[in-house]
Amino acid sequence: MRDACATLTSQYPQLQCVDGTAEATSLADNSIDLATVGQAMHWFDLKRTRNEFVRVLRSGGWCAVIYNNRRMAGDAFQEGYEKILVEYGTDYGAVRGRYLTEERLAAFFVHDAMSSAVFANSQQLTLEALQGRILSSSYMPQPGQPHYSEMSRTIEDLFSENETGGHVRMEYDCVVCYGYLS
Repeated sequence: MRDACATLTSQYPQLQCVDGTAEATSLADNSIDLATVGQAMHWFDLKRTRNEFVRVLRSGGWCAVIYNNRRMAGDAFQEGYEKILVEYGTDYGAVRGRYLTEERLAAFFVHDAMSSAVFANSQQLTLEALQGRILSSSYMPQPGQPHYSEMSRTIEDLFSENETGGHVRMEYDCVVCYGYLS
């Protein structure tokens, strides 16, 4: 992701990409006003990340954690998609269990200092985009692996049963949790 971002430096001369991780950013103490995380916090060591963010944030600095939480129910497509992940995902249950709820995120922020906002969000997916979306998940079988062919047929069936105008609609709630860390 850092390499992809670095390709934008010619368009945005003030953009600086640095080598680091959430737990060890390599940024100077008290050097930033806002730490943001998009769709990745479940991979971090939260205690070490919190300590690092507190170190690099200026006094009064903010933190924002942003997630697109896929809706797992509500219509035949959302429910069918979830069923595919449960049925064919190699370790989907373990990965899903790592996702951070608002309650778990609240512990990352100063006591009673986290606020949140929720925004409806959706993606219109062609069959090819739906297949790519599923295959981009680390827990789904890839070509040549067991159950891949069966899963592919199930995806095609789900799409054909739910498409309108050549698209299906993946529904999300974009959740933004924000506040102070110290």
